[in-house]
Amino acid sequence: MNSYFQFSCFIFLRTDKEYQQRRLLDTLVSGVKIHFERYDEQSLMLEGSINKLRAWDPDTSKTTSDRNRHLLRLVNQDESRKDEQPFFSFRYRTFKTLYNRHHEHSHLPDWIENKIASGDIDDYLTVKMRPLELNYIRERTAELADYLNNGLPGKGMGATSKAAQSFCASRIRTRSFLDLVIDQPRLFIPRSSSSSIGGCYISLGTLTVTSWFEEACARIDFNKSRMTETHNLAGAHSFSFSSEDDESRDKMDWWRVLDLSLGIGVKIEVDEPITLEGLSNPDICLDTSLTMRKPSLGETTVIQGNSPSLNINLKYREFVMLNLIASENMCPIDESKWDNIEKSYWQAEDQASADQYESILSYAESARIVRFGEAKTKSTDSKTQFGFFVDSISVTLHR
Repeated sequence: MNSYFQFSCFIFLRTDKEYQQRRLLDTLVSGVKIHFERYDEQSLMLEGSINKLRAWDPDTSKTTSDRNRHLLRLVNQDESRKDEQPFFSFRYRTFKTLYNRHHEHSHLPDWIENKIASGDIDDYLTVKMRPLELNYIRERTAELADYLNNGLPGKGMGATSKAAQSFCASRIRTRSFLDLVIDQPRLFIPRSSSSSIGGCYISLGTLTVTSWFEEACARIDFNKSRMTETHNLAGAHSFSFSSEDDESRDKMDWWRVLDLSLGIGVKIEVDEPITLEGLSNPDICLDTSLTMRKPSLGETTVIQGNSPSLNINLKYREFVMLNLIASENMCPIDESKWDNIEKSYWQAEDQASADQYESILSYAESARIVRFGEAKTKSTDSKTQFGFFVDSISVTLHR
């Protein structure tokens, strides 16, 4: 017997600094839908979608143009159409029994079917996103990051980071698949927060991130074994194991593979707004792909990248605009204006505790410091080999 539930809602989130009487960010998420199913064999399926997303800057204490108040918005969104595809959708499916892993491949996406060797699979996640545009003003983005890092998690940020690292490390060693597709995201960096014309568009084409595992059967001696790893940048990898006795058995090893492909296009806006047709003819163009392979038994992580061409075509006025963006938008930030009282509070609290501890505790000059336990040392066994190839480079500069 299967069990399931589903719900839908919309979310409005406001972040503000009430002691300064100003708002930092308003975010509206509408059309949130979640569908969950659990099956008799303890596997599950979770899928959901978000129809629309919008984030804007409501802060009136700073001079910001109407164009630059749209911090995050969907591209080519028609508010009147009800049949448009959702902005964000995902599907997560787990398999808990061997029966599912070997007999339910008909429910798997085609790209997973083509990469499975033994039939075993723990889970897969597919994520799709429609085109979106991010407006980047350095001071505003840095203040938002500071607000989220210190205002919400506070002291727990370090523990949260360690938990995320542990989760990623454990995911690498599972038979899981990931497929992430973001359709033509782009970043707009304006000349300044108050400017209505002038800036730089960075388009990423269709960004795809795919992760899977590749199985390889290796013969290992579990008592005493020596492993030799051979590799090259062309993508050939092999392992050989030698032991001092004949007590050995087969063990299944696999590579965790991460593949990323994107096309980077840069278009400079000088004296008039750039249309979608203008974005299709960038001033700087780079199509690239990266593949990372991390073995579960070996020590070397191999990262390979290639690009057929790099084309740069800049006029003098476009170079001047890049210089203005760097001097007006990317200039140093005065953090004293943020008045982050949460961060100041717990920093003062830590200092007061340290001062109190030092005032009541003292050591004799002849005292010995004894350290219990094993000293923590950073492992130096892991290695990374990186190679990136560009077939051709073309640079054209106009005066």
